Order: sequence, then C-alpha cells, then structure tokens
Amino acid sequence: MIKNVVIVSILLLAGCFSTTSTGEYGRDFPIERAKSIVKNETTKEQVTSLFGRPFSTTVSDSVETWTYSYSKSKVSASPGKASMTSDTKVLYIIFDVSGRVSSFTVTQSGQD
Repeated sequence: MIKNVVIVSILLLAGCFSTTSTGEYGRDFPIERAKSIVKNETTKEQVTSLFGRPFSTTVSDSVETWTYSYSKSKVSASPGKASMTSDTKVLYIIFDVSGRVSSFTVTQSGQD
C-alpha cells in the first residue's frame, strides 16, 4: 500500500514540473547596420567593420558570397502545454571581383 502511495505521489509531482530549453546557431550580428550597405560602393573591409567576420564564405566563378546568420530558439514544456519561439536573421552579401558589394539580401523573422 505504501509503495503504491509513493508511486502515485511521484507521478503527480512529475506532472507539476515544467522545462525550458534554448539553442543558438550562428553568430549574432547587428542586422540594423545593413542600411549602411551601398551597392557597388561598400567594400569587404567596410562590411567587416560593420558586422565582423562572416559566419561563412563561398567562392564560385570568382564571385565571393559572405553569409551572416544567427538563430535562437526557445522550447518550453509544462503539463498539457508546449510552445516554441524562434528568432532568425540572415544577411547574404555578394561581392564583385573588385571586392565591392554587388548585391545583398536581408531576412529576419520572429522578431518582436
């Protein structure tokens, strides 16, 4: 009998707890500075001073692309309820052969 009471008590207590987990991917960067980028004028050095090192770089047919990427997710769970939020921002910058920005794309989602 006591064994059954202990088991039921443990099960009831387990249902009262909640948990939250967060995860990050990439490197955070000041996306609002993308307004400072000017096509055919802004250089690699200027981009680096605005955003720091890119998260990744790609070179194809003498065209270099820098990617700044950051994502933060939060998962919360409690008895009978679960939720997930995600904030993501990405900046793709393509440079011409002279090292100046030829185009760029800014994507942001999940921000308040």
